[in-house]
Amino acid sequence: GTRGRWDWLYDLVHRRVEAAAETPTDSADALRAALSDLGLRADEVITGVASVLGISAEALRDPSPTVARAVDPGQLAVLLPFLLHHDRPEVQALARRWLNCPGVLYQLAPDVLAQWLQSDTAIATYLAPRLANEGPALLGPQRLLHLSRTALPPARDAARRWALRLR
Repeated sequence: GTRGRWDWLYDLVHRRVEAAAETPTDSADALRAALSDLGLRADEVITGVASVLGISAEALRDPSPTVARAVDPGQLAVLLPFLLHHDRPEVQALARRWLNCPGVLYQLAPDVLAQWLQSDTAIATYLAPRLANEGPALLGPQRLLHLSRTALPPARDAARRWALRLR
């Protein structure tokens, strides 16, 4: 068949999803670098990301638990760091809305969350309050114990408090 306008972005994200199984942060960094060179406007980024996720741009702008359940968690794991680190504030706000949407973090693999908390300062800082409240449910006790030594601050502090409670 014919290729659509955003198929190139879908292919790029799909390749990053495959690579993300081992290094999710590196994959997001590579995606961000590739897309930043294109100079896409914020509305183009939103349209392209929505197309990759198979949802409307409006659904991407205003996520709901129903919409979140419909998207591929692997693609979301690659795209959320890209969106959060984007140079446009409206794209960053979009990522924060997704991170705050009920259920989104629970769809992601706990290893992905742990990797973010160890290697991405912006995400670790943003997720620290959630980790303080929902740590065992999000990650499980073993990952929390590990993150109490390896996570970036302030996520490390939240993991340490859980580690003390779990011992």
